[in-house]
Amino acid sequence: QAGRETNAYDLFTAFVSRFPADTNAPLAQWWVADHFFRQGNFVGAETNYELIFQTPAWKNSTLYYPAQLMAGRAAVSRQGFSDAKTYLVNLLADTNCVDPLKTKAMFAYGGVLMRQESPDTNHPFANFEEATNQFGLIIQANPTNEFGALAWSELAKCQLQLLNFAAATNAFAQVFNSPYADISMRSEAKIGCGLVLEKIAALLTGTNRI
Repeated sequence: QAGRETNAYDLFTAFVSRFPADTNAPLAQWWVADHFFRQGNFVGAETNYELIFQTPAWKNSTLYYPAQLMAGRAAVSRQGFSDAKTYLVNLLADTNCVDPLKTKAMFAYGGVLMRQESPDTNHPFANFEEATNQFGLIIQANPTNEFGALAWSELAKCQLQLLNFAAATNAFAQVFNSPYADISMRSEAKIGCGLVLEKIAALLTGTNRI
């Protein structure tokens, strides 16, 4: 907290090395991973998050599943989308992972799909279609909280990319009419809806365009 990151790094790494069986060892390792993440060293962050869930003695740590999510986020930050997908898919497939964390993993996975190029050159928007499925599942499971509103926002962006304009405007409207969306989400959704209407207008003529 005093800003002496180098000293803290030395102490936490020494702690993990000397007391690997201590219950606080995964937490110390988490700090080390966060240290690299804060510095923008996403390869180092990913490697150190991996240690938390790849160390057999830490299998029962409360950080076991969150570390997998953070490894995925670190991989995304370095644009290692294939690796990020592996972390997140494995996390989602684990029946012992709690639902709130799975929801965050689904968001992250949907984001990966939106940024990753489609493996099918004849179907360039296949990943966006798969992402809509992920966001749809989040919406179904979270109809009365901010996760649902945020998923509607991401779903709308996917529908816009897929040129499904009616579905996009409906999804954006779900956000700016939602009591669970904050002012930032509502504002972004209104701008998004305006952009969709602009694209629709470009396809029309005369009074319909107006």
